[in-house]
Amino acid sequence: MIAKGIKVKTFKETYTKKDGGEGSRNFLLISTEDQYNPNIVFYVSDKAIENVEKIANGCPVEVEFNLGSKEFGGRWFTNAQAWKVVKNGEAPLTSDTSKDDSPW
Repeated sequence: MIAKGIKVKTFKETYTKKDGGEGSRNFLLISTEDQYNPNIVFYVSDKAIENVEKIANGCPVEVEFNLGSKEFGGRWFTNAQAWKVVKNGEAPLTSDTSKDDSPW
């Protein structure tokens, strides 16, 4: 799936793991500027968050993501996991430097 919008911010939330330790998750908030429910929060992996943070807040972005749902305690929870974030009009920002597409 693809969502287009304006990058609002990235943020991190901490949580308690099953073993009692602490963990954290990275998130990206975009505004689609739709009339109803314009904001979408995406989970972003630790590996990808550094590149997402390079995109300035307020820039237009395109996010490719997967949706997943799980049941827990009789309730359903849905997660939007971003796997590619592109500043509109540019190539995706990735941490893989082994593929150099430069012409020189």
